[in-house]
Amino acid sequence: MRSIDLVSKMERLLKKKYQDLRIFFSVYKFYRQNKAIIKLKKLNKGYKKKIKKYYSKYGITINFVFHRYFNSLGLDENVRYIPYDLYKKLMYKMNDFDIVDSYNDKNLLYELLPSAANLPSPIVKVINGNVFDCDDNLIFNKDDVLLSDGNYIIKNSRTNNGVSVNSLEVYNKQFFYNSIPCDFQNIIERYGTNFLIQEKLDQHSFIKKFHPCSINTIRVVTLRLEDKILNVLNFIRFGNNFSVKDNAGAGGIVCGIDSKGYLHNLAYNAFGDKYESHPLTNIPFEGKVPYIEKAINKAIELHKNVLHHNFLSWDVVISENGTPRIIEVNFRGATWLYQLALSRPLFGEHTDKVLEHYGQNL
Repeated sequence: MRSIDLVSKMERLLKKKYQDLRIFFSVYKFYRQNKAIIKLKKLNKGYKKKIKKYYSKYGITINFVFHRYFNSLGLDENVRYIPYDLYKKLMYKMNDFDIVDSYNDKNLLYELLPSAANLPSPIVKVINGNVFDCDDNLIFNKDDVLLSDGNYIIKNSRTNNGVSVNSLEVYNKQFFYNSIPCDFQNIIERYGTNFLIQEKLDQHSFIKKFHPCSINTIRVVTLRLEDKILNVLNFIRFGNNFSVKDNAGAGGIVCGIDSKGYLHNLAYNAFGDKYESHPLTNIPFEGKVPYIEKAINKAIELHKNVLHHNFLSWDVVISENGTPRIIEVNFRGATWLYQLALSRPLFGEHTDKVLEHYGQNL
């Protein structure tokens, strides 16, 4: 019995060390990348002292790199910014990463989330090399994969943040991948054994006008805290340079949404550059996001079905008639970008309670 207990203890210790190592290299990578782009200012002694004092209440030793980053970009001197390494440690307590891969698979989302999620209709699913139609019937001969003429979205089913998302057009039974003629075998060679083809959603004209080439999604972040599911922040992602992708890592920009549903008047790209209007269409960032309340309520309601994970980032498309449709749900996130988009700490007014609830014995 003792030997079993010892093995379990060693497994937990090694898992913790592995997590700490991943966190260390993530922070180091962030520091190196941003040091080359932004001249990181040193924090003044008074601000630094306040940060240390605030986090010491929870027994947390703070890394100042991220406060330096936000300070260098002109954000307020707020002690409650959540550094990336602390966020990572909190995530390992908030979400169950032993099973997160199951939730991450976009082909499985149709089984995990109720129909109320209004997910984009699947046209073709490729799972572990097997090809299925929209009704989950196996298509043994890949030459039998036929799509109606139209525009579709194709994506790897096990990646996040816009990786591998591209457009697929069909005309007279001919496939066009990013406007290049191809056949289904070419697509398999490019995407491998796990991907899906979905309907291309329409979006509300207010959101579409900023960059019509991309589906511009609202990122709604929800948190299970004590006996409630809270909406902790929201921002919108716009594509750029005619790309079908809207995420910042692919050249897109992010714009915060305030508590009343209005766009912030500044947006940012992944390098911290500021924009008062969209760099391609020159449309200023202003106005209320239509039906934002519906998107928030939908995410909160759906979070009740996800029992293993307490911190979720939902990508939502608002249709012209106001129906919120879930594109995907994420269990991680570039939280430095979240805080930059909103120009405030990740958990906002809930920071103290989050650290009290999840911040012990990190």
